[in-house]
Amino acid sequence: MAEGHAVMRWARALTVLLNQPLEEVQLPKRWGTRAQQLVGEHITAIATHGKHLLLHLSNGETLHTHAMQYGSWQIGARGMALRKEARYVRLRLATATHAAVFFHGPVVELLTADDLRTHAALDALGPDVLRPTFDRTEAAQRIRAAAGRTIR
Repeated sequence: MAEGHAVMRWARALTVLLNQPLEEVQLPKRWGTRAQQLVGEHITAIATHGKHLLLHLSNGETLHTHAMQYGSWQIGARGMALRKEARYVRLRLATATHAAVFFHGPVVELLTADDLRTHAALDALGPDVLRPTFDRTEAAQRIRAAAGRTIR
């Protein structure tokens, strides 16, 4: 199972795609022709929140992924040999020089800005301890305010 530190490593590795035009995009079939509409867009920012990975695109949308128990990323030079069978690819992004492939991950969503603001799973998250802006005082206040709530 991918934990927060693994997601942070993936986010750092994905920076090779930043601000480069996407030349190849493969999304799950449910997104229909949306993959082709993303060709030419750029990843403008990469963020994590807990185990969620958010790739912000130049068209204002965000690719949201979550690896759950089985997902993983492979990031490298374009044309790299895949370490898993192609049938396990859920998301593929490629620029002129680099590629990123998300295997097995059950969550691959293309979110509008409104979707992102109102996303139930993301809204339910508390402060992320791996973010540089993590505020211990705020986190402690939240824990005290929810004293009767079970922490999972």
